[in-house]
Amino acid sequence: MATTSCTRHGTLLAIWKSGFLSNPSLFGGAIGRGMARHINLWSDTQLGSPLRHVIYGDFPAVLDAEDRAYFRATRERDLGMTLEAACADPEGKLAAFQQACAPLEHTLSVQPYICGPAPAYADYTVFSIFQWARLGSSKEVVAQGSAIAEWRRRMIALFGNLGDRFPGYPM
Repeated sequence: MATTSCTRHGTLLAIWKSGFLSNPSLFGGAIGRGMARHINLWSDTQLGSPLRHVIYGDFPAVLDAEDRAYFRATRERDLGMTLEAACADPEGKLAAFQQACAPLEHTLSVQPYICGPAPAYADYTVFSIFQWARLGSSKEVVAQGSAIAEWRRRMIALFGNLGDRFPGYPM
């Protein structure tokens, strides 16, 4: 699954690089593009992988009825177990995810964005992991009052609150 995600992000990198040359770079040049590749891999494997075991069980509820069987079948194939088995022990799985977030929490406790004083590509790609959870699951995966919670709030507010224009998980 990480290979697919990295390929997807690599494709996005190429599109952004070639299609938006008149706009400021999200990467800051070749060095930034190299770091973006690392952040993609890190967020997909170190954050996305444990997060799947926290939120996947909730996802069928937010999907169109005709998409639920496909989602379940493909995720259970990738996980090698049922969604229920993968998401058993939710407190333990959430603790593992939050432990994986420790470097991010530390970074965001000393600067407002992953990329420093302003958001750039690394912020957007890591934010996608948290947005995925926020929109597809009822579980709050971010500790209130944490540096990640404040960063996520700022990210949601960008571009005229774009991150809040989508319906959240049905409560």
